Amino acid sequence: MENIECIRDVMILIKEGLVELYVSPHNVNKTGPGKKTDEPFYNSIMKFSRDLTVSVIKSWKNSVRTPQILDGLAGTGVRGIRIMTELGMPYEVYINDHNPDAYKLIRKNLEHNGLPTINSSNLDLNKILLNSNYSYVDIDPFGSPVKFMDNAIRSVHIGGIIAITATDTAALEGVANRALFRRYWAYNSNGYWSKETGMRILIANSVMRASVYDKSLLPLLSIRRDHYFRIFFKVVKYHEWKNEVGYMSVDDGNITINYDNDRTGYGPVWLGQLHDRSFAESIIKDFTNNKIDYKFLNRLYEESGMPPLFYDMVYVCRRLKIPQPPIEKVIDHLKHHGFRASRTIFSKTGVKSDADSSSFKNIVMEVSNTGVT
Repeated sequence: MENIECIRDVMILIKEGLVELYVSPHNVNKTGPGKKTDEPFYNSIMKFSRDLTVSVIKSWKNSVRTPQILDGLAGTGVRGIRIMTELGMPYEVYINDHNPDAYKLIRKNLEHNGLPTINSSNLDLNKILLNSNYSYVDIDPFGSPVKFMDNAIRSVHIGGIIAITATDTAALEGVANRALFRRYWAYNSNGYWSKETGMRILIANSVMRASVYDKSLLPLLSIRRDHYFRIFFKVVKYHEWKNEVGYMSVDDGNITINYDNDRTGYGPVWLGQLHDRSFAESIIKDFTNNKIDYKFLNRLYEESGMPPLFYDMVYVCRRLKIPQPPIEKVIDHLKHHGFRASRTIFSKTGVKSDADSSSFKNIVMEVSNTGVT
């Protein structure tokens, strides 16, 4: 295996997608969000996120002849290099990282993949966003993306896409509420629901920021997986989001949604859809060769169009003091009784449904054969 001397370490050559790139051996096969260091960063567990990025851009119906794509916090450059290599024209890709060592490694990886003329820079991302306009901006930072959001919203034109990653899950999911309020002006509580409420807080914060600039953001896909949140927003003309941002709460398994100014519960949260159903359907076909990713995206597709939050089977059955029946049978019975129902990406034991709490519990008991018939 070929090695090159880099600023701080010996790099190793790996393959991801259709590209080869040099990365630090410290970053290969690691799990979790990683630590912020001066070393050019590569996280192998985020491959799915990058696979998804390529698929999203391929499926994106944009109105610009030559879309300009910015990978703003590029690390090794893998995302931008994959976009250019696997999709090619008509995209114009810009790759940036403010870390000087990362920039040198990006240049090396561009040359290795036969892309020496691709635009790359070693600048502060906010300065780039203030001075240029793009069709697609990707923000994948350590921790929270909020300090880049305002300038990204201003930079991306109507019809464009802003893709963000957040790894500050402790804050968003209510474990660290002081950090949550400081970054997102919101409140959450840690429980079985907190992954979804954390996602909805991140979306609501982004949507409210966009309204300042007479724009709106519509979630195309919203991912919570491994150690991160990942959202692809379509930028559209401003519209009222009166019934799409509010508060929600969970009390003894009962879900309450507040669409008005009653600031009770967790929030502000996004109360609209997390995924665009037709867009989700268009990308699933790209993952048929990976059973785990394909199953995940199918579950995402199935829950699109469902109401906010879900019932947790472990919690419900514990409260009812009954054995937990098979989840698929519960879903089938809910549908048989005229309710919509699906699994969810937020919990292995979660069921989304438009059934009210009483009806849901009765059907669970029916399936469990312990009471209601």
